[in-house]
Amino acid sequence: MSSTDRGYDHLYGARVIDRDGAFVGDVAQVYTDQVNGEALAVTVRTGLFGARRLLVPLINAAVGWHRIDVPYLRAHVNSAPPAGTPVRSARDAYPHLSPVTEAEIAAHYELTTLR
Repeated sequence: MSSTDRGYDHLYGARVIDRDGAFVGDVAQVYTDQVNGEALAVTVRTGLFGARRLLVPLINAAVGWHRIDVPYLRAHVNSAPPAGTPVRSARDAYPHLSPVTEAEIAAHYELTTLR
């Protein structure tokens, strides 16, 4: 997403769709870059009653109004590391990923970076 987009509230509850058109889950949290505020990843509620929360990067995703199409299969998202505790400072509207979590997510999705 563009770094000029500062409000990401419209992504909460958005449906995440995999590359084959299958429903993955709904967005529960948006994570932004600590420096420029760009949205980097979302937490997706999956499983029975949305009990599991998994991180999905937004790089290469098609983000629309209440829908995010990701270039991954649902099974790949479901095998992602679970979302941990978000890092948030008092001045930030959205939490950030820790460097360790960011590296784990990038590795899981075979990315060199989430940016």
